[in-house]
Amino acid sequence: MTMVLSVEDMTVTYRTRRGSNVVVDNMNLEIGDAEFVGLVGESGSGKSAAIHAIARLPRPVESTVAGQIHLSGVDMLAARGEQLRQLRGTTLGFVGQNPFGSLHPTLRISRQFHNVLRAHRKTSSKSESFRLAKEALDSVGIVAVDKVLNGYAHQLSGGMAQRVVIAMATMLGPKLLIADEPTTALDPTVQVQILDLLARLRDEMHTSVLIVTHDLGVIANYCDHALVMKSGSVVEQSSVSTLFTDPTHQYTRELFADDFELRESV
Repeated sequence: MTMVLSVEDMTVTYRTRRGSNVVVDNMNLEIGDAEFVGLVGESGSGKSAAIHAIARLPRPVESTVAGQIHLSGVDMLAARGEQLRQLRGTTLGFVGQNPFGSLHPTLRISRQFHNVLRAHRKTSSKSESFRLAKEALDSVGIVAVDKVLNGYAHQLSGGMAQRVVIAMATMLGPKLLIADEPTTALDPTVQVQILDLLARLRDEMHTSVLIVTHDLGVIANYCDHALVMKSGSVVEQSSVSTLFTDPTHQYTRELFADDFELRESV
């Protein structure tokens, strides 16, 4: 199996006026071609810090990343400037928790697609951008494509806005799509629709997916492989079938027990 992402001994340290704080400690991770991998853990366990470091996205505090991160053979920690920007669009796609935070509030959706394409394809014309945007929106299940393209973010529902963000993130065929709790702000029915969409895109585009979640149901129903994080460390990682039938770490067993009790009380 071809490795799309390889993370070796990654340590992320945040630096504030109060001193240094290791938020991800010695993380190791491999994701193969078209794998669906889940990263699960309680709030504050280091999940978001880890994926932001992998994607080389800025954080609100000063941070340092040690170790090795290779995406499709490219050294992400050595990438700079234009190379890094191109990697984020064509090799790596990113979907965050809040779609409205990813979309510009005063630009038409069509313009935002054009800006994405122009950043990565220097010769992209408006007509080509419109055509590719329509194809991308169609691929994520949006029916009223023209209406969406001619509209603004505030005119979209949460689920529709997240579909638009996913379309932008995948329109250039990235090798890896990172999704940071992409269904947190959505109602349960729409959550399932978005997760089904990610699974379908994985199958159709052969794109690997790394999803951050606190929901064990997402891990069980969609992922091939999973990692469990606690206090900045990966305490367990295995195939999903092994994780659910034979968890080895006490924290993992506690997560399963808490999840079972919560579902029983609903």
